[in-house]
Amino acid sequence: MDTFPRRTGDEVYDGIVKLKLVHALGRTIFLTDMIFIEHGGWHWLQPHFFGPPLLGFHDQGSYAQFDVDLESGARLLLATTGDRYIRALADHSHLYHCRISGPPDLISHAAGGARRRPDDGFEVRLFHHTTPNTRQLIESSGVLRGSAWNVQGNTKLKNVAYAYLTRLPEIRTELHLQQIAMSSTGNIYLLLDDHVPPSGIVPVKVYRETTHKRTAAMPFWVAPEALSSSHVIEHAPAGQPVFYEVSNPAIARIGLVPGAEIPIDQDLLLTDKTKLKQFDYVIIGDATNPHTITAPFHEEDTARIFAIETNAEHPLSFWRTHANTEQFVGKKIDLQEFD
Repeated sequence: MDTFPRRTGDEVYDGIVKLKLVHALGRTIFLTDMIFIEHGGWHWLQPHFFGPPLLGFHDQGSYAQFDVDLESGARLLLATTGDRYIRALADHSHLYHCRISGPPDLISHAAGGARRRPDDGFEVRLFHHTTPNTRQLIESSGVLRGSAWNVQGNTKLKNVAYAYLTRLPEIRTELHLQQIAMSSTGNIYLLLDDHVPPSGIVPVKVYRETTHKRTAAMPFWVAPEALSSSHVIEHAPAGQPVFYEVSNPAIARIGLVPGAEIPIDQDLLLTDKTKLKQFDYVIIGDATNPHTITAPFHEEDTARIFAIETNAEHPLSFWRTHANTEQFVGKKIDLQEFD
């Protein structure tokens, strides 16, 4: 790590990365959930695009290096080693100390505040947006309840209810609405690989909403391992390496057993794991296909998925001990059920 590469003009930072090891048919990658940096307190960064890792193994040592583009547009180069492993979390993610090559003003690209727990985990600052009347009801009840609606807002789920949150402190513009899969027109638009607008634009129907209703923001501290995994869109532009896009990175949601509630302790969400309903898979949209690029929104389309590795062995060690073996075929995965 002493010879960690940096891009021209970048600074190098120490940080912590939260990632999952995931498998699809014939391939394995790291799903990069969050990055944490300390600068006058802890902050978290939201990945938007990421690439497969470059791995190196020598004797008992292991090294991983991968690119991450933040939701803000900043491009980072991350690297870690097996001996920088910290711990596993309840959602089958893992924390590693890492080095980060990024812009000199990296802290200005933070998605929000974070704080370290005594068990070496984190809590992150998120917001629940609702109406002033509903906020009063939530405050008086002391609990946050889930919704039966899927992320697209047009289909009800049977075996899970989601409490929806976001890193956005306010919903003030049309762009804010679209970032949380809503729109004043009821549509948002995706762009296929190797196309220049107006060609290759794929509409997605979403919940129709205005900026005038969700004017009450409720800030909460949330353990990130309580959040459901974000789906991804796979990009394969001609002549370029494959990379992945986090679908709806501004949406954070907590899956609950239907009927369960999340108690609120001042501004901390008490996410009891017995009340959580989490799924060990991530839907893969295909940015080369107009019919399947929308799969992360529809969520019923599970023809292409990543299965999250649930083995407690840390990912670099697992990758080495299971090298060149099929890890997807035969996995039993509990799926969301739709009404």
